[in-house]
Amino acid sequence: MDRGGDERFQLLLLRDGGLTRLAGGDGSINYLGVWSPEGDRIAYTSNMRDVRVFDLHVVDVGMGTSEVWYNGCSMCFAETWTRAGIVVNELESSLNTNLILASRKGAEVLIPHSDEALFRCVRSDPSGKGLYMATNLGREFTGLAYYDLARKSLKFLYESRWDVELVEVSGRGTVAFTVNVDGYSKLFLYEPGDRPVEVRIPEGVVNAMAWSPDGRLAISLSTPTSPSNIYMVDVEKAVQLTHMPMMGLKGQQLSTPKPFRYCSFDGLEVPVLAYKPPTGKPPYPTIIWVHGGPEAQARPSFNPLVQLLAYKGFMVLAPNVRGSTGYGRTYVHMDDVEKRFNALRDVYELAKWAVEEGMARPKLGIIGASYGGYTVLACLAFFPEMWAAGVDIVGIASLVTFLKNTGPWRRRIREREYGSLEEDLEVLEKLSPLNHVDRIRAPLLVIHGRNDPRVPVTEALQIVEALKSRGRIVEALIFDDEGHGLSKIRNRVRAYTAALHFLEKHVKRTSPSS
Repeated sequence: MDRGGDERFQLLLLRDGGLTRLAGGDGSINYLGVWSPEGDRIAYTSNMRDVRVFDLHVVDVGMGTSEVWYNGCSMCFAETWTRAGIVVNELESSLNTNLILASRKGAEVLIPHSDEALFRCVRSDPSGKGLYMATNLGREFTGLAYYDLARKSLKFLYESRWDVELVEVSGRGTVAFTVNVDGYSKLFLYEPGDRPVEVRIPEGVVNAMAWSPDGRLAISLSTPTSPSNIYMVDVEKAVQLTHMPMMGLKGQQLSTPKPFRYCSFDGLEVPVLAYKPPTGKPPYPTIIWVHGGPEAQARPSFNPLVQLLAYKGFMVLAPNVRGSTGYGRTYVHMDDVEKRFNALRDVYELAKWAVEEGMARPKLGIIGASYGGYTVLACLAFFPEMWAAGVDIVGIASLVTFLKNTGPWRRRIREREYGSLEEDLEVLEKLSPLNHVDRIRAPLLVIHGRNDPRVPVTEALQIVEALKSRGRIVEALIFDDEGHGLSKIRNRVRAYTAALHFLEKHVKRTSPSS
């Protein structure tokens, strides 16, 4: 639990009708990890010692005592318990992590590596003698692997030209894992010694999985036209257990995206999801939706704002420009530091292509959140002739002030992606939209949370002030009870309505709908 989106999470134990604070309340950040197999202790990580780094704490919930098992040197998370201790995943960057085995006796790196490697969803097998995980160690894509703790050996069990993402192990030893196939989740079950078997599930994105004590698998799955619902899975099918309310909407009123690819300026094929409106014909008033991250991916899961825009007559194009995840190690690094302008160029090339192909009307809108908000501002500045309007949600106006003011526990990790203040200042200045604000012509709506610890609200305030002082059309919505994004329904309704009306006015050039 945090306060107003500040992400200074407290850990609270609900027991016997009362709440006991286990950690937090002092301004520190505390990430819940895992319960011990016996259920008497909780492992969590916290930056209470040093705001820049996280340590592994183990609290005895019965005694109320806590001890530190590992002093970290970056952000880290408790992944799983084994017979030998707790496995901690420590980040050098968003794409490079180390697995640490920590106990009262000390800590050791489990799988040393000199080159970049990502480890995620590390899960102990029922015996506690080994670990299942998704990793791209020495590979282009993440696969399913097993690490033998005694032999200190890693064996890959499943690999393809797509990434393994989620991994969960049942008490009986069955492994469930998902594969991200061009954004869509594919679900597999693996019995040790056999080949993985694919289970049919609806087309969408699996965002969580859990095994019951009696060996049944539940998944949380979102589709483009339905919010996340719970499904119970067996080897043949997935049965939907929950039906999230759609507030009177029917699935056929919503847009199912069509995937396609276009060639960017250098011949690179860039994947896109296209959401077409239910009525009308091309060329459509068009919005480009840019995902955040940038180490992230536009995927076919439920996005209420995208669906709202499509329902109101816009075509929405959601590209996975270079630098996105889901397409391999090489692709995700194609926007690093000085190469960032090429990713911005990908967005421009999509807009130009859509107009030339007769899909989109000239002068598009562009919207994005977090890094996507940065992309909005950068595209408005570097390619001003292409845009009718932009909506920046919790976005970065200056890479320099962002890196100076973001949470100190995040700075080093983000510098691996954007460049460092010490070594890459010239590049950061060159790529900062705030330094090119004179070129911005399109009207802009800025939405931000005042308590944002990742992209401080000063990023929003400075771009708004710079545009106002130049007589540009700019509007701002600053939410006092939000952080990096909008978590409260009332704030989402207000922000999404404002975004819709703004884009209708400046892209459609029509009166706002009710």
